[in-house]
Amino acid sequence: MTAYVLKYSHNIIEHLGLKLYQNKPTNVIAELVSNSWDAEAKNSWIDIVAKNGSPIAIIATDDGTSMSDQEIIDNWLIIAKKKNVKRDDEKAKRKPMGRKGIGKLAPFGIGRKVDLVTYKENKINWLSLNYKDMLSQNDDELISVYPPKVIAENIASFENQSIKDYLNSLDSSLQEKLSKRISNVKKAKQGTIIICHDLNLKRIIETENLKKSLGRRFTVTLNTPLFTVYVNDTPLTEKDCLPPFILRTPPAGMSEEYIEIPQFDRNGAPLLDDTQEQIKEKKLIKYWVGFVTSSEQTQDQSGIGVFAHGKLAQDRPFTFDSKGLEIKTRYMYGVIEADWIDEFEDDIISTDRTSIDWGYLGLPSFFDWGKTFVRQRIKEYDEFKKENIEKDLDEKIEKKLPDKTTITEGEKKHLRNLLLEVLPENDLDEEQQGKLIEATAKAWTHEPARKLIKTLWDQTSNFESNNFPELIDQLVNELVPESLSLAVVFSQRVYALTQLFRRITLGKETQLQKLLEEFPWIIGNKYEHYFANSTLKKICAEAEQKGLTPNKHFLSPNPEDKTRPDFVFLNTASENEYLIIELKGPELSIGANEIQQLTSYIMYIRQRFSGCKIQGVLVAGSFVQEALVDCPPSITSMTWNDILLNSRHTHMELLAALLAGSDANANDARVRQICELGGDSVTDFLTSMSDKNPDLSAIMKRLDTSNV
Repeated sequence: MTAYVLKYSHNIIEHLGLKLYQNKPTNVIAELVSNSWDAEAKNSWIDIVAKNGSPIAIIATDDGTSMSDQEIIDNWLIIAKKKNVKRDDEKAKRKPMGRKGIGKLAPFGIGRKVDLVTYKENKINWLSLNYKDMLSQNDDELISVYPPKVIAENIASFENQSIKDYLNSLDSSLQEKLSKRISNVKKAKQGTIIICHDLNLKRIIETENLKKSLGRRFTVTLNTPLFTVYVNDTPLTEKDCLPPFILRTPPAGMSEEYIEIPQFDRNGAPLLDDTQEQIKEKKLIKYWVGFVTSSEQTQDQSGIGVFAHGKLAQDRPFTFDSKGLEIKTRYMYGVIEADWIDEFEDDIISTDRTSIDWGYLGLPSFFDWGKTFVRQRIKEYDEFKKENIEKDLDEKIEKKLPDKTTITEGEKKHLRNLLLEVLPENDLDEEQQGKLIEATAKAWTHEPARKLIKTLWDQTSNFESNNFPELIDQLVNELVPESLSLAVVFSQRVYALTQLFRRITLGKETQLQKLLEEFPWIIGNKYEHYFANSTLKKICAEAEQKGLTPNKHFLSPNPEDKTRPDFVFLNTASENEYLIIELKGPELSIGANEIQQLTSYIMYIRQRFSGCKIQGVLVAGSFVQEALVDCPPSITSMTWNDILLNSRHTHMELLAALLAGSDANANDARVRQICELGGDSVTDFLTSMSDKNPDLSAIMKRLDTSNV
């Protein structure tokens, strides 16, 4: 009989078995899977055996090369024997995952009994080890000697009576699963079975959770057809292990990149070339990075996992110390393969395969590369999110706008840009995004305040109400923030008007055109819709689609379809009112040709739609009086100074009235903001207006005093 003897110290068993893997079943199973890989198995089966909802055993089976009785003695029964593998052998089928020789102790972290079953060259060897008996051996000795229980030694058949008797001593559910795995190794004519039983686990390991854990700890199980892992008879796939990604770089497979790593000798001195420059060697990096839609994955599942020979070397969460990106890396799930970090003379990967010694010679260069790598992937993610959100944001805004609320296309553009600043930075699902868009749209159109004020007005209409005074006070209080909010808007408009004045002074038509496209209310605020710099044909078509036009005449296209007025304003279809505006530079005078051109625009729309009220406006620096004599009544003329004065007067008077009627004071930050937003032009105007308005005068005096 072969002398099977395990030699060990109590500290080794306790610290590298029980404490290192205690209550970490997924880590234990990961060690068993890596052993199957190193044995060049094609298949690895992991079975969680349960009874009455509680786990009673974990079985790890593979169809790898297995061990003979002598190999068990020389290798498996020696703790921490370093594997003698030529890692530079290019002909080797696989690079080994294991290196330290302590994975055999992992099962003792979750179970008190561990069985080793090997099948090689038609010989069965079956050993059973008991953790309690191992600790009781020679407590006073530095090195303990433990003879495992021999169930079978070089037996030719699993039908052997000693094997049958042992199987019959086990729980029936464990027997049933073992019979199936014995069939697997018999069919392969080789293999190993590890049975971990008498478990100290309190909860059963869920299949889906185990799959995800294994997927996070290995890459070879997912990226090669040469090795398949089965969990409770179902194969491990990327779809099972990893979350769905909205962005993956590359879309499939792995990208490759070479990085330069400084070289050192065994004493840590830099290796130099003939020019005394440090020698750098190119090292291969493989990677892929995915981003999820929301942070459903826990923090310890996010970031980057660094792998060597397909096995985890640096566990998540890890982002190469990328400061300031902590929120965004919660959505990141990346894999970096760098086999060479497990091929140094020194072992730089922690015993539990969760961290790398990044201070080791040459590795700081890898770490710096990783920092840049993470920032590049985050930048791609930001661009992707912004692009995809922008695509459907307009449609979402349209759906979420309050009923019967109309905002201009310009306002929609600003609203979209505002939301684009927020949405890519926040973890919001579709429903949450919808609520944010709806709330923002309502706030944009002042709907909350309008609804509240309308309710208060309805209540105050009942003069017999006992709480009439309270309702009046509440109405006044609620009107204050509404009026101040509007005042801020109008102060911004005043600022826009100062820009109008400056551009008139410069005398450039193109600059004025762009300003009016951005702020069409400068010309007139009674129209709900406007079109800028479009052909008449396109304007009419869009008006029809939006239902803004009356009955139409279908005319065949003609050369005038390509004409392009500067602006066309219109109201709803029921009002049938069009305003066509033609702009000329402040330095130009208008004559007969311009009047004729605008007349052709009016005639085009008049032919296209019946019953419309169409008015044309010519805007220029000045006009040739002789030409205006024959100007049709449907066309009026305005100078740029007329537009400036009219719009400035309208908006500034309303601004002054809002401030004076708000019962605000100079200490209110919003009043100060109004003046800051509008600048000196707003402040100067309010000061001049205060001479005729006592309420406004009091506010401006307090504001002036607070600035002293």
